[in-house]
Amino acid sequence: MSDRAPAKPTKRRRRPVQARSEATVAAILEATAQVLESEGYERTTTSRIAERAGVSVGSLYQYFPTKDALVAELVERHFDEVSSRMLGTLAELGEASAEAAVEVIVEAIVDLHRPHPVRHGAFNELLLRMDGLELLDRFGAHVEAAVAEVLAQRREPLGLADPELSAQVLCRAVSGLVRTTLRRDPERFADPAFQRELARLIHRYLL
Repeated sequence: MSDRAPAKPTKRRRRPVQARSEATVAAILEATAQVLESEGYERTTTSRIAERAGVSVGSLYQYFPTKDALVAELVERHFDEVSSRMLGTLAELGEASAEAAVEVIVEAIVDLHRPHPVRHGAFNELLLRMDGLELLDRFGAHVEAAVAEVLAQRREPLGLADPELSAQVLCRAVSGLVRTTLRRDPERFADPAFQRELARLIHRYLL
């Protein structure tokens, strides 16, 4: 990825209202992700994206006026999906023991990034370069609140004085580890040893 930051994203030109339009937008966004992953931000152009998506540049511009608008939409959807999947995993823990909960959470984190670690690393870099801290903070706050609830339900066996603070420390530590690994060693997400070490880190902090 180049060090040059993308411009502040322009809003989408219009929203799709029919299934066919939704399919076109989905194809354009997936093509954007593929081109970003293989070419980097600077070499990504709307022409390359349109060609990969199998649509005309004119069709692309019906929905996205600029490359930055495309990238902004793609990154926001990515973090919405990550947030939704993590919150769903946390909500399904029920009365699982602390040990079992840690294993489920670690598996969910790794599964989120294993299919496209390079792509997800690019999204993280672009988010920071696009003044996307508000989105990142919103995502973090949602996950921290859900983890705090999980920890509060297990407060006594874990011996936690302040589950909310513990959730903040844990989530921010793991988030930093995940982002750094996506940037520097994305292949680690396919390595079972990485998953074991991540679980060990969380176990050592909580148990």
